[in-house]
Amino acid sequence: AIDLNTMGFVPSKQLFPYFLFTWFQAINLSTISDGSYIPQINNRNIEGIKILLPPLKEQKQIAALFQSIDNAIEQAGAQEKNLLQTKRQLLRDLFSENRLFGKYLKSGNYQSIQFGKIAEHISKRVEPAKTDLKIYVGLEHLDPDNLRIERMGTPSDVKGTKLLIWKGDIIFGKRRA
Repeated sequence: AIDLNTMGFVPSKQLFPYFLFTWFQAINLSTISDGSYIPQINNRNIEGIKILLPPLKEQKQIAALFQSIDNAIEQAGAQEKNLLQTKRQLLRDLFSENRLFGKYLKSGNYQSIQFGKIAEHISKRVEPAKTDLKIYVGLEHLDPDNLRIERMGTPSDVKGTKLLIWKGDIIFGKRRA
């Protein structure tokens, strides 16, 4: 953690403020800080830093690029949040007592059936390290609200027996499905 005491700077006419902002994002502030227990940045060590300064026109172009990227990231985050809210609302509507789902679900167009009649229980267990399998995926590799498995391990990482599952199987844990 860096204790950044309040400091202010008035940029000269040869420095575009957003360019300076992007430059500060790129540097590791701890390399220019003082202090051993709590690193601190002060006027003395800031003023001695050398900065590569392109012409003002190029600074504005560089800053505009990074600002457009920051804006796109912000918009994508807002879009993701809206999509997650829409998904949650659709799930609540579909699986509520009213079973609402627009034109896709009509009264009498569905049946209530026991889960055990449409899904088979997985019971085969293996010791991953004693198989010829190349990858191991456990609950620790599953991310909430993500159907894609983006992380995995190797069978040699695992001690003990585990359920043998294949692509397309659904596994449930106490915390995640």
